[in-house]
Amino acid sequence: MNVSNLRRIGGGFIVGLGLLAFAGGCDSAGSQDRAQTPAVVPDDGVRTVTGTVRHIDLEGGFYGIVTDDGRRLHPVNLPQEFQQDGLRLRAQVEELTDRVSIHMWGTQVRIIEFQRLSPELAGR
Repeated sequence: MNVSNLRRIGGGFIVGLGLLAFAGGCDSAGSQDRAQTPAVVPDDGVRTVTGTVRHIDLEGGFYGIVTDDGRRLHPVNLPQEFQQDGLRLRAQVEELTDRVSIHMWGTQVRIIEFQRLSPELAGR
């Protein structure tokens, strides 16, 4: 190794140490900011929705829920007695972000709690 190679290696080493020190300084400042910020409660993905059960004629057919605000939900555990096109319901659902489906329609959800709505309550 000649002297010019050593200088190049040494210069790179010094620059690397400088960057490392800078990054470390930024991290400690960020840590102090995070310590002063109040903790945020994580979103567990559970929502209460009101909507209408619909028979979706795709990929062999299945039942989905179209919510009153237009979202499409694909429940993985809709009980047989709720599998009626046009049925109004209110349900507490949990979004399942770690699953895929051949149906490619809506967001997959697991129903935690549900109730059939009578026609007079359907608009509320």
